[in-house]
Amino acid sequence: MPRWPGTRSTRRPAVRVPGVLLLWVWIVVVVLALVVLGGLAHGLLGAFSRLSREVQGADEDLRPVLEQLQATAARAEAVSARRANTG
Repeated sequence: MPRWPGTRSTRRPAVRVPGVLLLWVWIVVVVLALVVLGGLAHGLLGAFSRLSREVQGADEDLRPVLEQLQATAARAEAVSARRANTG
């Protein structure tokens, strides 16, 4: 359709398109990076939580054994001290 000679063109040069496209690419990259880092953080925090529960359970299981070992060591020391005094 022909235009009137005094009417300016409504077309703008496509100079801004690559800049805007690059901005959108950077926004997508940052959002994806945040999602990946959030997933890693969630996994690590869950692993640390499980590890803490395992250590606490091992401590509860091994505490009586440690006390028995300490009592046995104390008795052995007392017996060897008695033998050294009598011998």
